[in-house]
Amino acid sequence: MDFREMMKAKGLSPYKLELMTGIRHDKIQYYASGKRFPNLKNIIKLARALECHPTEVFESLYETYLKTEQEVEENDYSVHGK
Repeated sequence: MDFREMMKAKGLSPYKLELMTGIRHDKIQYYASGKRFPNLKNIIKLARALECHPTEVFESLYETYLKTEQEVEENDYSVHGK
């Protein structure tokens, strides 16, 4: 399940997760968009707030992160003609 879907299923916004975890909402938005990847401590905090196993959070965020990295590489390839 996508991280944003996990948040939606629990009725949580990045702002609510910030209150529950102490992780700034902008960081949570970066994680959800794949622009950044959280450390283990933050994965555990997010899992507790989402009431799931940390591996579920890791897998959902890692999948998004990889897709974002791939898109960046593809864009870089097309822009620079490599």
